[in-house]
This record gives sequence, structure tokens and C-alpha cells, in this order.
Amino acid sequence: MKNFTLLLITILLNQTILFSQSCLPEGIEFNSQTEIDSFQTNYPNCTEIEGQVQILGNNIYNLNGLNILTIIGDDLSIAENDFLNDLSGLNNLTSIGGSLFLMGVDGINGLLGFDALMTINDNLQIGYCDSLINLTGLNSLSFVGGNIFIEINPLLSDLSGIENLTATGGGLSIYNNNNLVNLNGLQNLTSIEGHITIHENEILESLNGIKNIQSASITNLNISNNSSLSTCEVQSICDYLSDPSGTISISNNETGCNSQSEVETACENVSIEEFMSNKLFEIFPNPAKNKLTIRNNKELIIKGINIINQLGEKVYSTKTNVNIIDISKLNTGIYFVEIIAGHNNFRKKLIIN
Repeated sequence: MKNFTLLLITILLNQTILFSQSCLPEGIEFNSQTEIDSFQTNYPNCTEIEGQVQILGNNIYNLNGLNILTIIGDDLSIAENDFLNDLSGLNNLTSIGGSLFLMGVDGINGLLGFDALMTINDNLQIGYCDSLINLTGLNSLSFVGGNIFIEINPLLSDLSGIENLTATGGGLSIYNNNNLVNLNGLQNLTSIEGHITIHENEILESLNGIKNIQSASITNLNISNNSSLSTCEVQSICDYLSDPSGTISISNNETGCNSQSEVETACENVSIEEFMSNKLFEIFPNPAKNKLTIRNNKELIIKGINIINQLGEKVYSTKTNVNIIDISKLNTGIYFVEIIAGHNNFRKKLIIN
């Protein structure tokens, strides 16, 4: 009986080895659909490729032949392809030992297919993907060991899909994504161990999505040429500006985030009171020009309304409960609307142009 048990264990171990093994230490390059489809025939039971994997060219339209892969030991590059609509076939991939490069894959609008991917040990670079809307599909990714580059994706509207990402071993670069409205998706990122570069994202308005990054993990800061960006006074940026460990470059953004001094002033004001939840009050339009409307959503008793400039001076004050304020005589610039209701003061940034 004992010998039979040992024999059974040996058979099971051999089957495990047979059906799960590493291969291709020199890596592999796929240039055609035929090569993808015949992978499991040519390399039976190859679940862990030790070297790099390159998937290149327009002759590939699905990755189903790679559905056996669980680990890639070096870089994974998918590039120069107009016909891949998703990345299905990589659904069992859990780890990339090098970098993930996704460059010029114009048919995908998300990253479905990377559902099981938890770690990338080096860089994550996503660029020149003309149809990419968001990063849905990277939902399991929690760690990137190097830098993150998200660049020149003309339809990318937000970064939803990477909400489980908590840390990187390098910097964060968000560059020239001209449909990017916000940085939502990065709210759980707390440590980057590198630079933050936010550059030439023309309709980006706020940095709120990166507010939880620990300032001590930021080495350099570059926020430039984002023509609609007016809200930079988020916790991570304010903390870094108060005690920088490297360089600071803030320029050519919208009023409110157009220079280091503007952001520092805004940081001083928002630290007084994190303001005015829209559940209580709304102010609109913002930016405003002639008139400002205040909406009291909860019908709280308002005891006073002040408008304060960047020097801390009150340029408007009333103790009456008004909902429309004439601001036509105020100069262009950044102000703070302070609403006194009960024992609380609520503040919100106002841009007058």
C-alpha cells in the first residue's frame, strides 16, 4: 500500500511539471496570427516564458493562442497593431518580470485581457493608442516596480481601471492626453518613489486624483502646459511644496495653477477648511464673469457670505442670505467664497475671468 501511495504522488508531481513549466529563456517574437495560434503546439505546456515577449505588427488580430501563459519573466511589448480589439488571451497572466509596453495598438478602447495581472516589476508605458478611452482591465494591478508613462492617447478620458494600484518604484508621467478630464483611477496610489510630470493635457482641470500620494515619495515635480488646469492645491502637491526634496516647475497652466506661488497661495487657503461640499452648497458658473449664483441644497440658515482674494482681503461681504452676487467689478483672478452657516464656514475656490 505504501509503495502504491508513493507511486501515485510521483505520477501527480510529474503531471504538474508536465502541464506547468518554464521555457524560452531567450524570449520570443510574434509577427503573425499563425505564430500566435501555433504557440501551444510548438511549445506544449509552456506557461512561463523566461525571456521577453514581443507581439508586433498588423498581422495579428487575437491573442487566444497565449491563454496558457501565467508569467513572463522579462518585458512584454505589444505594438504597431490596428486590428487587436482587446487583449483576451492574456487573461491568465499574473506577473511581468520586466516592463509592459503597449504602444500604437489602435483598435483597443480598454485593457480587457489583463484581468489577472497583479505585478509589473519594471515600467508601465501606454502610448499612441488612438482608441483607448480608459484603463479598464488592469483592475488587479497593485504594484509597478518602475515608472508609469501614459502619453499621447488622444481619446483617453480618465484613468479608471487601475484603482487597485497602490505603489510604484518610479515616477509618474501623464503627457499629452488631450481628452483627459481628470486623474480618477489613481486615488489609491500612495507611493511613487520618483517624479510627477503632468504635461500638455489640454482639458485636464484638477489633480484631485493624485491627492493621496505621500509627498516624501516625490523626487521632482513638473506641472506645465495644461491649459485648463486650475486646481493643483491637493494634499500631495501642497505637502511637497511645503517641504520639497527636489525640483519644482509649475507654469503655463490655467489661473490658479500657473506658477508655484499661485499654488502655494491656494494651498494656504484650502488648509483653513476643506470646503463646501456640493451636497450642501454649489456655486456657479465657475469660472465666472459678471454674476455668481449660490445654491443652498440643504436650505441651511446662511449668516454671511464673503469673497476673499489671494491676499486674504475681503472684497465682498454680506450678512444677508442672497443667492445671486454681482461680481462684475472684481478683477480677474482667484478668489475664495466663504459661506457662514450655523457654526461652520464653508469655502470654495472661485475663478473670475
